Amino acid sequence: MTKKLEELIASEKAKAWNDSRVYFERSATTEIIGLELTQYKTGNIASAKLNGKTISNSKAKKVLGQVYNVYFDIAENKIVGGGDYKAEIEKYIFG
Repeated sequence: MTKKLEELIASEKAKAWNDSRVYFERSATTEIIGLELTQYKTGNIASAKLNGKTISNSKAKKVLGQVYNVYFDIAENKIVGGGDYKAEIEKYIFG
């Protein structure tokens, strides 16, 4: 397990599951890829930025869908999920 994973677990932005996977909280994956959201009380997206650039709410929802269930497979030593943003997440975790 990498130092970054250990830091995420310690900060409760990731949780180990059955000693086989580490699941990332949404706040961790959005921070890693540079997605900033503001939401209404209903949970709907009010506005969004990706790496400082304003994006549409529908694009933000698509990005969230890609990074929602990302996890680290301990046995395989790899990131699973992440869609178009997998490389960014891997770069963050593995350096």
